[in-house]
Amino acid sequence: MALLITVFKPLRWPILLMLAITLTACSRPFFYPDQHIRLTPDKIGINYHDINLRAKDGTQLHAWHLLPKTPAKGIVLVLHGNAENISTHIHSVAWLSEAGYELLLLDYRGYGRSQGRPSLPDILQDLDAGAHWLNLRSQSQQLPAYWLGQSIGASLSAYYLSHNKIERLKGVILDAPFANYRHIGREKLSEFWLTRPLQHPLSWIIDNRFSPDKAVSEWPDLPLLIYSSSTDQIIPNHHTEQLISQFQSNTRENIEYVKTRGPHISTYNYLVNRQKTLDFFERQKKK
Repeated sequence: MALLITVFKPLRWPILLMLAITLTACSRPFFYPDQHIRLTPDKIGINYHDINLRAKDGTQLHAWHLLPKTPAKGIVLVLHGNAENISTHIHSVAWLSEAGYELLLLDYRGYGRSQGRPSLPDILQDLDAGAHWLNLRSQSQQLPAYWLGQSIGASLSAYYLSHNKIERLKGVILDAPFANYRHIGREKLSEFWLTRPLQHPLSWIIDNRFSPDKAVSEWPDLPLLIYSSSTDQIIPNHHTEQLISQFQSNTRENIEYVKTRGPHISTYNYLVNRQKTLDFFERQKKK
């Protein structure tokens, strides 16, 4: 669930965004954590372990390690959208466990049972903790490692992976990423009459240093599959295509782009997209 508009009614969120930006002048308006755990994986028939990680600054993080019922084909680090926590985002990716993959579902700081408050750049330390665990698990079990980011988790991933080499990582999937915090913040401010006149000055207060489009020139030689829906109302398709154009301008050959339809991060509601993802994993495994 990406961006605060998934949390608040359309007439409320622009006012809250305006106030949050004015008061904080940072990235916190993009993160809407929820500490309430609505279900655990066993409630939907998945075996799992609670995992506790520690970020470099000492923040305690919580994750779920989902285990398939058959020998694992690989392990996937899953980074969810900006609202709620892993207990609501699990429904989007639980099918991967059924397909034979281990998953690590990480809650960023402030989400679910993870400590702290989410903001940039601190939240990048959380990705670092997840990446470290992924590498160790991949090595100890001799499993190929994959990375799946959705919505803001996809945008965080694009920036992070452009600056950090994950030794055993085979491939990356970005589901509905946006390219630039300032651009999408300005667009959301423009959608409501009260904040429309202030969209430009307020957008310049948004911390834009960690936008993916500022980093993809450093993207490693790492296979990438990007999904985006042409009917996404939360992160309109042109924000994803802006990021794709940045990748393409750097002549990266290992990029696949799949344009889908449907609501925001409903990609895996469709069997065709599940199969595309499984095929992507298998292709990278053989390399």
